Amino acid sequence: MNVCVYGAASDEIDDSFIRAGEALGKTLAGRGAGLVFGGGAHGMMGAAARGAHSMGGFILGVAPRFF
Repeated sequence: MNVCVYGAASDEIDDSFIRAGEALGKTLAGRGAGLVFGGGAHGMMGAAARGAHSMGGFILGVAPRFF
């Protein structure tokens, strides 16, 4: 199963959201779920991807060409 996370891509959000995103990614990977996200390295989406990746989870970044 894959879970799509699409949220803030800005680093100008409270650090608690970054920590929550990383925890979400770790939890998903720990339960065997893949993460589909907006493909960016910043904000909550990037944090979730880093968390999943740190646990060896599957991550897939999807971004429209116009970005």
